[in-house]
Amino acid sequence: MSIEQVVATYAAAWDEPGREKRKALLEASITADAVYVDPTVETRGIPALMDHIDTVAARYPGSCLQLTSAVDVHHGLGRFGWRKVLADGTELPECIDIVELADDGKLARVIGFFGPLRPRTGP
Repeated sequence: MSIEQVVATYAAAWDEPGREKRKALLEASITADAVYVDPTVETRGIPALMDHIDTVAARYPGSCLQLTSAVDVHHGLGRFGWRKVLADGTELPECIDIVELADDGKLARVIGFFGPLRPRTGP
């Protein structure tokens, strides 16, 4: 599977309401002990990430995750842009994920940053 396919499969897991289908998508795209970190949470392993996705889905019912960029990769690391689109079509600010790839091409670590980079203030 190409890195673009891995990331698309991972992103699809965030929109999948069925736990068994979501588990299958995550198993195809991340390692069993993958670490997911964003400003609000840190999880390890597929079951913990599935629970976190449930929490996000409950907070944003009917929303979807939209990939907004290609995947850049070098030296076993990657990055891609995404945003949450709410059920009414409102687009939340674009975010970025930094990923570490396992030897098999799956995601071993996902580090999420919410919103655009802040402007620099100072020298």
